[in-house]
Amino acid sequence: MRVLVTGGNGFVGSHLVEALLSRGYQVRCLVRRSSDLSFIAPLPLELVYGALEDRESLERACRGVGAVCHFAGVTKAPDAATYFRVNAQGTRALLEACWKVNRGVRRFVYCSSQAAAGPADGPEPIDETCPPRPV
Repeated sequence: MRVLVTGGNGFVGSHLVEALLSRGYQVRCLVRRSSDLSFIAPLPLELVYGALEDRESLERACRGVGAVCHFAGVTKAPDAATYFRVNAQGTRALLEACWKVNRGVRRFVYCSSQAAAGPADGPEPIDETCPPRPV
């Protein structure tokens, strides 16, 4: 099965890419032209250049994949509008691209950043029942 990984060139995403390849999956990564590809450059994968704001590139990336692992996003932005455009609207655009060109996607895994939930108040880990304290 071919798996699309957005954010596959990042620290966590690149480890996911390595794990998928080691288990025999074909991997396609959506990356920006300006992305640092040093973590994934030597790996046998397919690159699709684009962005979460570029619907055409999202459609190209989604064609023929059986699963999507969405790790792309920003944890720092110059303003709230940019943060919302990339993270919320970008995720929606990716889902819409999957629906439009590939209704055969069997899994869509969304991984957010720890920055979205914020740090724990004490020694106990946080979960979805804790109030968010975004960084």
